[in-house]
Amino acid sequence: LKGKIVYGKGTIVGEVFVYEPGGKFTQIKGKKIFVFRHFAPVHIQFLKKAKAIITEGGGLLSHAAIVCREAKIPCLVDVAGATRVLQSGQSITVDFNQGFVKIKD
Repeated sequence: LKGKIVYGKGTIVGEVFVYEPGGKFTQIKGKKIFVFRHFAPVHIQFLKKAKAIITEGGGLLSHAAIVCREAKIPCLVDVAGATRVLQSGQSITVDFNQGFVKIKD
């Protein structure tokens, strides 16, 4: 998967949490790489538990991009197919130098 780099350098390895409306945010243990179809103001609560944010939609001036830059949370936007390909619990590597997401075997 490939996206546009909003904020971040180097690579981050972590566990995926794919957001689904109505999901249980309070049950999340530890920091995760959150994946959203679109990031809305209501999702700001996820930032405190985020290693990184990935969104399918949005651009460099989207809500996710602005909020993540302000909070200094690594973020990729415009990652086509992210919520279809990635699954909660998977381990992934996000390359913030090239904008790639790689699923770990």
